[in-house]
Amino acid sequence: MSVIAVVTIEDVQCGACGIWFGMEQNMLKKVRENGNAFFCPKGCNISYCKSENQRLKDELAREKQRAEQIIAHKNVAIEHYRTDRDEIKKTLTATKAAKTRLKNRIAVGVCPCCTRHFTNLSRHIETKHPEFKQEQQ
Repeated sequence: MSVIAVVTIEDVQCGACGIWFGMEQNMLKKVRENGNAFFCPKGCNISYCKSENQRLKDELAREKQRAEQIIAHKNVAIEHYRTDRDEIKKTLTATKAAKTRLKNRIAVGVCPCCTRHFTNLSRHIETKHPEFKQEQQ
């Protein structure tokens, strides 16, 4: 039993030298879709422009790459802002702690500048500003 293959040949004219030649239909279709180059019988290099399908695929690939770059840039910016936020929180916490230490020292009568104890300051805080001492405790 033998199988007979049917091949359809399309005629093509070389754009460079003008010669007419035949090319198998499926092969010609692939060449047109992919934009691949081929040679005419005289050796001229022939290629078709990108098809609409290929042009759209390329455009889609470019847009996907652009979107990925935008996302990556936003992620870097977000990480930068998080780092800044964490540093500001640490600074705020340290400032609050320093303020609290200073208030505690003043509440027991210690001078914040020279660290000397003043009994009258301690008494003054206890009698005239009892809420200040209670805040510290």
